[in-house]
Amino acid sequence: MTTPVCVRRRIRQLDRQGLSHREISRKLGVSRTTVVKYANHGDYSPKPLGSGHAGRSLVDAGYSAVVDGWPAADLRMPVKQRHTATRVYERLVAECGFTGSYSSVQRWVKRWRREHRMESDGFAELEWAPGSARVDFGQARLFSLFCAHYGFGPRFRDPCSGHGKGSVENAVGFVRRNLMVPMPSAESFQTLTRVWLDECERVAGSDHCRHDVPVIELFEAEKDHMLPLPGVRFDPCDWRSVKADKTGAATIDANRYPAGPKWRSMRLQAGVRVFEIGLRGPDGETITTLERIWGHSAKTQVDPASLLAIIARKPRIWGEGPIRNDFPETVRALLDRMDARTRSDLLDDIRAVAADCGFAATVKAVETVINAGRTVDRAAIGTCAKRILEGAGTEGGQDLKRYDKYMKEAE
Repeated sequence: MTTPVCVRRRIRQLDRQGLSHREISRKLGVSRTTVVKYANHGDYSPKPLGSGHAGRSLVDAGYSAVVDGWPAADLRMPVKQRHTATRVYERLVAECGFTGSYSSVQRWVKRWRREHRMESDGFAELEWAPGSARVDFGQARLFSLFCAHYGFGPRFRDPCSGHGKGSVENAVGFVRRNLMVPMPSAESFQTLTRVWLDECERVAGSDHCRHDVPVIELFEAEKDHMLPLPGVRFDPCDWRSVKADKTGAATIDANRYPAGPKWRSMRLQAGVRVFEIGLRGPDGETITTLERIWGHSAKTQVDPASLLAIIARKPRIWGEGPIRNDFPETVRALLDRMDARTRSDLLDDIRAVAADCGFAATVKAVETVINAGRTVDRAAIGTCAKRILEGAGTEGGQDLKRYDKYMKEAE
């Protein structure tokens, strides 16, 4: 309990009059410790508010060395994708066996952010010149087709009124904070999407913040008020007309996608989807489907099967060919040793089998045939590739390991 200022002043007065500390304590009804404290206190100048040090947090005791790196790494991440105090607490419990309270973590995070705040943090007042505007834009035609497909009409919000779509922004922020902290990694966007869908289903099983029932139950009840879905699923594909260069590659969003030398200098159709690029010929025939590159890559997104024909016809370019490293080491070494004619024949066999079984299964089949010591020809490659696709194994022949002991005895 803080001693009132009037009592402190009286202690000082009585002390100056020569009374002992015992007499002052009895006269004012305070402890001798309080008398000693304020009688000898020399500075009563006003102190700044909040000048006391923050209380010690349980996070400081053995966990700060681990936790310190999380908000530090967040400084390189988007603002909406950084650790909240809740996320730090959840990770401490799950990864470090933390037994402290959430409030201690909250105090630690607040202090860390205050101590590491940069001078550039914050906001600046802006002055908008007459005639200027801020807009959010996308593919209007694709969105219009989406509306027509499902039979609903859009309602556009007023410009410059971010509060009008606050629930959407909050939902996006919730996903980024809970599903993207720490930064997720996956072998492909499709894999990452499946993981996030599983996480969304987990969140849907939790109770709603206001209705105290699982979110999934509210969604099921809301379905009765929704429009029925059409029998055909909407394909969000942006079809574009692109010109292939002299190597048969088309440039889409600053990235190169090869259709193959056969299609050089032709006008092609490109179906641009979220995860893939589908290339079609001038008459609509399907050429190939490639994984879409996000951002800018200086490397051409290669489909090895599309280049087998040109390399088989010009086998001497094999050493510098863009698909050489797509072959397993065993197959690559064999092709390196071959003369031009033999290499041409084998690449043509691989091309023919890959047209039916796919490139991955075909090169795996070639590797299996080589390791089995069999003749590498189109028939052997095709048979083994079909076995691989059927999941029958990759041995491609009889298991001779049982006879190894007889070979050892003969030696």
